[in-house]
Amino acid sequence: MYEQAILSSSEERKANIHYKIAESYRLSNRLYKANAHYEKALEGTLEEERHKQNAMLYLAYSLKMNGRYDDATQQFKDYL
Repeated sequence: MYEQAILSSSEERKANIHYKIAESYRLSNRLYKANAHYEKALEGTLEEERHKQNAMLYLAYSLKMNGRYDDATQQFKDYL
């Protein structure tokens, strides 16, 4: 459903849709699938600053979960 929304949405809304997809994965304990969507969300402009902060933090956890430890370390540093 969200994937279809990405295809038909304006560029301004795509970041928020990617954020919602990533959050859906995270909240269903599938954080390992969320990192590509968090990355795309951070490339765009999110509606709320707290969403940007959450995306940065959970992207770091997702990278760690996927064994990308150097990238996760850098993402945690960027978050702080």
